[in-house]
Amino acid sequence: MTSFERVVTERLVLRRPAAGDLDELHRIHADPRTWLHKPELRHDTLEESRRQLAVWLAHWQQHGYGYWTVERDEAVVGFGGLMRIPRWQGRGDVLNLYYRFDPAEWGKGYATEMARAAVELAQRELAELPVIARIRPGNRESIAVAERTGLRRLPEWDDGEFLVYAAA
Repeated sequence: MTSFERVVTERLVLRRPAAGDLDELHRIHADPRTWLHKPELRHDTLEESRRQLAVWLAHWQQHGYGYWTVERDEAVVGFGGLMRIPRWQGRGDVLNLYYRFDPAEWGKGYATEMARAAVELAQRELAELPVIARIRPGNRESIAVAERTGLRRLPEWDDGEFLVYAAA
């Protein structure tokens, strides 16, 4: 087991996803509220969620880390973590910080708690890879999570569609 497979924070368990997480992944990723700032990526079918989960599981298999299933009191409250993006914008490999939570759980600090754990673990275990968060300009809540996590804006890395925040 790698140090990424199961991480326990103050309130959350961050664990490697499993095939049994499909229904919860679909429930959260099909909710239009979770895609307010990028609605074209909402999962309309269970098959879309199945394909997404397969990508995540393959990443875990290849790298030994990836996006987690996030639980609170044994209930899935969201998904998030780090995935490697190879040769991003010609800058080399980076770790993309991702967080997507059940809207019923918003405002409880879970995204920040998960993101902080991910960044701390990456800086300890994968220090050679920068951690970035790509965020739509109007997504104030996601920007606030990135900032509370300690990421800072790198305008020179913005790509026109997304603002880029990176771990110092």
